[in-house]
Amino acid sequence: MKKHIHDKANEKEYKKNPMANFADSTNRSTVGDLNGIARSGCLTKMIILGLLFIIGLFLSYCSYQ
Repeated sequence: MKKHIHDKANEKEYKKNPMANFADSTNRSTVGDLNGIARSGCLTKMIILGLLFIIGLFLSYCSYQ
């Protein structure tokens, strides 16, 4: 298959700046996919809720100091 002009331009850009490609890939992979939490078991959800509660208490405590 022939590569399109747009694909060639992207390939040249990635060769010029490989860290931009890595950063772009990392950002795309870590943004907001909550399916892992939604499909998890009851214990995992309880632990996550507990951690969120503790973080909320900590932040509220720090804001009054």
